[in-house]
Amino acid sequence: MGDYEPKLILNPPFRDTLKKAVIEPLPVPQEKLDELKAVLANPKLPDAHKSFVMRSISGSCSICGKLPSYIATYRKYGASIIEKYCDECLRRIQT
Repeated sequence: MGDYEPKLILNPPFRDTLKKAVIEPLPVPQEKLDELKAVLANPKLPDAHKSFVMRSISGSCSICGKLPSYIATYRKYGASIIEKYCDECLRRIQT
């Protein structure tokens, strides 16, 4: 399979919507994040267990699936959309 780098193909309306989003740090206590990082760093645990723990504590980045740092909330089509982003993906989509 090799290394896979997700490509971001965002149309202009999405970029405009994201510019109007309220972006906040992920509201997860620091001790929970430390616990999660310890679980993710443990090579003995299966990936399925790591994924379950990550989803239950913080969720995952909407683009790459890594540990998120931010929550973006915006309105689209009359609904509130909530997405989570890691530092790297948020930086890439804001440029």
